[in-house]
Amino acid sequence: YTTKFCITCHGKTGISVAPNYPNLARQNPEYMKIQVKDIIDGKRKNKLTLLMTANPVVMKTTDQEIAAIAEYLSTLK
Repeated sequence: YTTKFCITCHGKTGISVAPNYPNLARQNPEYMKIQVKDIIDGKRKNKLTLLMTANPVVMKTTDQEIAAIAEYLSTLK
């Protein structure tokens, strides 16, 4: 979560640092995995997703890493 720079927009505890970014704490992990994959695959595009797709570290995130991050976030309060 930290090394992929998710923390920058979504906060240390999965609570967004700005109102236009979604909170990820306690989110459904399956939902999060689908959303991230859709962003990486270019199926989901908007001004906020450009921050993710412009970051090569994010774009190289593996399915296993996405699943681990989603599971981690689902446990945060």
